Amino acid sequence: MITWFDIVNFGVLCAGLMLAVLGLILNLSLLVIGKWNRTFFSCVFATLVLHVLSCLLLQIFLHMHDPHYAHLSRIGLFAQDVFASIYKPVIMADLLHLAGENWKKNPMMRTAIAIWCISCILTLAAQFTGGVFYRVTDENIFVRGDFYPVLLICPVTLNLMNLQVYFERKEKYSRRKRISFSFMILLPLITIFIQFFLRGVWVLDMGVVVAAFFLFVNIVQEQIENDIAVREESIRQQAVNLALQMRPHFIYNTMMSIYYLCQKDPEKAQQVTLDFTRYLRKNFTAVSSMRPVPFREEMEHTRAYLAVEKVRFEGSLKVEYDTPYMDFSLPPLTLQPIVENAVKYGLDPERAPLEIRVSSVRTETGAVVTVDDNGPGFTSGINGEPHVALQNIRERLSQMCHGHLEIMERKEGGTRVILFIPRDV
Repeated sequence: MITWFDIVNFGVLCAGLMLAVLGLILNLSLLVIGKWNRTFFSCVFATLVLHVLSCLLLQIFLHMHDPHYAHLSRIGLFAQDVFASIYKPVIMADLLHLAGENWKKNPMMRTAIAIWCISCILTLAAQFTGGVFYRVTDENIFVRGDFYPVLLICPVTLNLMNLQVYFERKEKYSRRKRISFSFMILLPLITIFIQFFLRGVWVLDMGVVVAAFFLFVNIVQEQIENDIAVREESIRQQAVNLALQMRPHFIYNTMMSIYYLCQKDPEKAQQVTLDFTRYLRKNFTAVSSMRPVPFREEMEHTRAYLAVEKVRFEGSLKVEYDTPYMDFSLPPLTLQPIVENAVKYGLDPERAPLEIRVSSVRTETGAVVTVDDNGPGFTSGINGEPHVALQNIRERLSQMCHGHLEIMERKEGGTRVILFIPRDV
């Protein structure tokens, strides 16, 4: 007869099995997991799948109350006990590895393996000692023996050793790992004692699976956060590189222009000095910026740069602005380097004056910024340098605000660079 007690047990074991299988599938499919963590969790979840499956089959066999299933119950009981202890030395190996130690040569690890072997030997001996530890009767009924608690000594010892390894090295773990490992070690330790007093309820097995899954989720989350931090640092470094890639001859020529203007046109020299100072300030401010900045700031930066260049190349550079829509943000050092590329590779004394037009419009899905020039064309860049700079901008634009950049040749000659920034940025 099936009781509510049996249904609860069956449900707990099925939930535990599904959780263990889910953990194994996620571990094998997620790309963010490192090689060590993938190997570690593969061992843990594969062991737990076998362990909980053994428990589930044992529950079914014992419930039959049929002598014909007694042999299968004994096999299930043995498999359950063996698989229940495998993951504990694996946890210790992970604790030592994360602390930067060689787990293979660690004395604690060797002791843990020895204790696990003793646990397996005791489990095997329990099958042939006539019920000293436990037995399954010929009527297929599980009965605990007087020395059943002896079988719990090795698992408890392994958990206590893991606890010792953890506390001795906890300063070497991140906060998230400390919480996860505390839960992973303490929960099974607590459920061992609950299991001892609460017979017939599979709390220990479910507790182990929940603890392992909790550890897995936290490790994966930490890995994702670390990957995001590395990516953000890469984005920041790219911005730094752009800011520091000020051409020495540009600075030198600007200073010389200011020098000559001091006598020829002091008022213009003051304005160029102000524009150049504004350009430098915007450049270095962008180094510390990790988030998109208002388009107005990028326009100020761009205007300051072009104002300096117009003085240097008086009569050879014409600039037009048509930016009625400015209520959006974009990565720092996005517009100015595009314009600088146009000046660097578009000015040619043997050609007509370089004309640059910067425009911005609002669309249904976001903002579009366009930079047009009538230069010789984008593909004529020396050694592909503009390609590298614009690729840098393309990557930051995608990563920081999910935007994109397009480059095309204009029918009337020259280059068109289009930036698209989604509305939610």
